[in-house]
Amino acid sequence: MRPHNALDLKIRTFLQQAGVPVDPATSSSIQLIRYFEQEFGCEILGLLEQEYWEEQVDLDLEQGRFGAIRDRLDEDDRQEFDDLLRRILD
Repeated sequence: MRPHNALDLKIRTFLQQAGVPVDPATSSSIQLIRYFEQEFGCEILGLLEQEYWEEQVDLDLEQGRFGAIRDRLDEDDRQEFDDLLRRILD
């Protein structure tokens, strides 16, 4: 078992107050994600990934860094992406 930090203790306290049995051998963050997924029926990691993707795309577009976006595309879609960027930037 690893030592608990302040955030870990807050998460474990919240889970206990919510009536969730806390497993000391499992990460409190993982237990919190599971709680939200079970309680609200949502895919927290999927939502976080989508949020990150949207923020990263916005940041890349604002800063003119399209390579990071382009690298994430399937090779079949890259030409269409390049053509679209040319039309937007011309």
